[in-house]
Amino acid sequence: MAGSVESGKKAAKTLTKDNPNYYRIIGALGGKKGTTGGTYNRPDFASKIGALGGRRSKRGHTFLKEDDQGSHYIHRATGKVIVYKP
Repeated sequence: MAGSVESGKKAAKTLTKDNPNYYRIIGALGGKKGTTGGTYNRPDFASKIGALGGRRSKRGHTFLKEDDQGSHYIHRATGKVIVYKP
C-alpha cells in the first residue's frame, strides 16, 4: 500500500541495496543547490535575527498597532504598553 510505514521501509531497503549512501548523496545534492544562504558562517547575523525574533515574541503580549516608532503591544499582566523598535 502506498504511503504506509511498511512500504516506506521497503522502498528504503530497495534504494540502499545498490548504494548504502543513497540518502546521504541526495541530501548533499539538495544542500548544494540551496540559494538562500543561511546563517552558518554569519554568527553576528544569526544573533541579530534571533534577538529580533525574541523581541517580537507575542507570549504575554497583545498587539495594538504598528507605526513609525515600532510595534506597540500591551502586556497582559501589567497593562503596560511596550514598543518594539524595528
